[in-house]
Amino acid sequence: MTPSTPVRNRRKDCPMLVVDADGARFAADSLPWLAVADAALRILRAGRSERLMALDASWLRWTAPSDELPVQDPAEGARATPADWAWLRANGPVLGVDASPWPTCEALARGLAARRGPRMAIASALSLAAAAAVARAHPAEFSLALLDHAPARWRRDAHPPLDPDPMLGRWSLWADPNLMPGVSGPVLSMALADCARAGRWGETVVYRPDGGVERIPPQVWDELERRGQRGGFEDGFDGEDGF
Repeated sequence: MTPSTPVRNRRKDCPMLVVDADGARFAADSLPWLAVADAALRILRAGRSERLMALDASWLRWTAPSDELPVQDPAEGARATPADWAWLRANGPVLGVDASPWPTCEALARGLAARRGPRMAIASALSLAAAAAVARAHPAEFSLALLDHAPARWRRDAHPPLDPDPMLGRWSLWADPNLMPGVSGPVLSMALADCARAGRWGETVVYRPDGGVERIPPQVWDELERRGQRGGFEDGFDGEDGF
């Protein structure tokens, strides 16, 4: 099995990690774990100003901030080792998976082969190994990437605490689907970012960039008040955030 290497993603003009499996090449757009690893490495290499611009673009388009980061070369740091796999088996909650039954990456590939076919099984196992390597080396950046690309797998007991500042959008506490089950998540986080930037406290309706409507239940504002976030809405956006 071949380690991850970068290719150009022309759709978003950013490099993507790939894995070579049994003579075929698979990119992050077909392997969710590779997408998370790729995003984490782009976050890692972005400076403060680049992150600020990514958050601005994310707010305008309601996209994942990591998808708005500039072109980088993320190949270094994505090469998984047996030690990374051993770490994954002991720290599965960081990725929201249970890899303990599989002693090696190769063993997982063999276990997946019957359902996914040999090539996709190898590619899937390699992508999980790459994600584990990045999560082990860069936990804070991996946490944000997980919010961007697999928010349902994000766990408060396995990741660094999230900032409650709603200006951070999908990198804020409000993007955690388990914070207020059935209410919080990426969509709510973007709706709150929109309100915070405009200084609109207590809004019940927010319009998405595509013209759709999102509603903010009253209990969300109660929780924001409890967490001391009302002042940020009253002040509006001042061009700064937590980075």
